[in-house]
Amino acid sequence: MTVVQRSSGPRAASDVSATRRRAVSLSGATVALIDLILINVGFGAAWYLRYRLQFGREVAAADYLPLTDYLGIEFILTVSLLFIYYINGVYSRRRRQGWIDEVSGIAEGALLGIAILIVAVFYLRPFGYSRLVFVYALVSIVTLVSGARAAERVWQGYLRRKGIGLRRVLVVGEGPLGRMIM
Repeated sequence: MTVVQRSSGPRAASDVSATRRRAVSLSGATVALIDLILINVGFGAAWYLRYRLQFGREVAAADYLPLTDYLGIEFILTVSLLFIYYINGVYSRRRRQGWIDEVSGIAEGALLGIAILIVAVFYLRPFGYSRLVFVYALVSIVTLVSGARAAERVWQGYLRRKGIGLRRVLVVGEGPLGRMIM
């Protein structure tokens, strides 16, 4: 004969939550690492668009610069964008904001980083680099990083629909605050 004891109280709630699967949310460091990769991929795509596909205008043979000539600029851009994103709170407030707010923070940071880089590059070495690379880099970086954020949100929504990572709450009371929580 088997005796099953049902408990009530705080321990019972913790037993239920222990069997529930938790959704894995990406940490700020992981998101920054993904951004680091996507920023470099975006800059490489910008160089490819400009010099290989010659999108915009044809590049004269004398003006052609290999990607290795842009590596220093790419490094500075990557570090500055990660720093700007960190200062702007792109990595810390992700759960409390909508996708549009997150994309606007990404776009603002990328625009600021590219603008600072353009001023620095053309002050130190005027007209050596193609200006279109920076424009293409801005567009491709914002597109890739925003797309990654959208993909993460779609994945989190899929997990929620499957019941992973949900927390049950009890709202006691009524009024505007109760309706806001619901």
